[in-house]
Amino acid sequence: MRRWIVLMPIFLSACSLIVDFEAKCDAQHPDCRLEVCASEPACAPQPCSFDIMYYDSPPASNCEEGTRCVINKDGDTECIQESMFDEDESLYYRPCSNDSLLGCPYGSFCVRTLGNFFCVPYCNLDTHPGCPKPGKCHYARGPESNFDICFIQDDCKPVDGTGCKQKDMACYFSFDLSNDSLITICTPPGSISAYQQCEMPWDCIPGHVCTGGSGSLGDVKRCIPLCDDSHPCSNSRETCQYIMGTVGVCSLGPEPLSLFLQ
Repeated sequence: MRRWIVLMPIFLSACSLIVDFEAKCDAQHPDCRLEVCASEPACAPQPCSFDIMYYDSPPASNCEEGTRCVINKDGDTECIQESMFDEDESLYYRPCSNDSLLGCPYGSFCVRTLGNFFCVPYCNLDTHPGCPKPGKCHYARGPESNFDICFIQDDCKPVDGTGCKQKDMACYFSFDLSNDSLITICTPPGSISAYQQCEMPWDCIPGHVCTGGSGSLGDVKRCIPLCDDSHPCSNSRETCQYIMGTVGVCSLGPEPLSLFLQ
């Protein structure tokens, strides 16, 4: 579940100062985009670092005017021209271009996997757990990354991809590395059909899960149909093997359910 981390691009997007006369500032985790937070010490300009590359971070003191502090393709921080960023914050968690690294708001990146492209914000469960609404910070640190990522977690229905509050999003199973549990998240729908090779859960068309890597599924992950009592397997040779409550995967044989968690 960590392969996508190395795909993080150099280009992110900028945010402008937000004026909200009814807003209150959380001094512990201030949103430096808000004018009411401008006097908080954490919102004072400081050198470009991993501490201030989030969506609501203050400007970097050593970045020239018109630039923002971002993570580059080498995993370091540097100052990038704001003209390369998109100021539309409604694009968080939304599709980005499949032929460009541009197009995401500041503090996020265009995650690019085999069957999907969308803007995922950065976060850090220890130092910066906040996410653009309605996202939640999820553990994603590994050898190539010292930060976590934001997903829209929802009590939706992955068996048919429905139940997401956000328009044009689909429901998928994902794996929460912080407590080794299955969760349901909402992302733009993937494009890979049943039994075709995939990389991440959101690569598949709704109603499927990306699983495999051994056994009868071969050495690569594939999009496998989900099933329950109301959504039986379409192939008469398959049976529904339950993986979480009443939800299962369609299988031709006794495939180890541990494959689903790889």
